[in-house]
Amino acid sequence: MANIRIIAIGLASVIGLGILGTSFTHVNPGYVGIQVNNLGSGVQAESRPVGWYFTPPSVSMHEFPVSTKTYV
Repeated sequence: MANIRIIAIGLASVIGLGILGTSFTHVNPGYVGIQVNNLGSGVQAESRPVGWYFTPPSVSMHEFPVSTKTYV
C-alpha cells in the first residue's frame, strides 16, 4: 500500500514538473509579445517586452516585430 502511494506521488510530481517546465515563453529581442488567453478573456491590453514569461497551458504568446527595416 505504501509503494502505491510513493508511485502515485512520484507520477504526480513528474506530471507537475512537466507542465511547469513547458509553461514558460521567451520574447526575443526586436519583438514584443502579445499574450492571448485561449479560454475566454482574449487578448491582453498591454504588450510584453523582451524576457521570460509564465504562460499556463491555456495561454499563448505571439511575437510581433518592432524594429524598422529599410529596403533599397
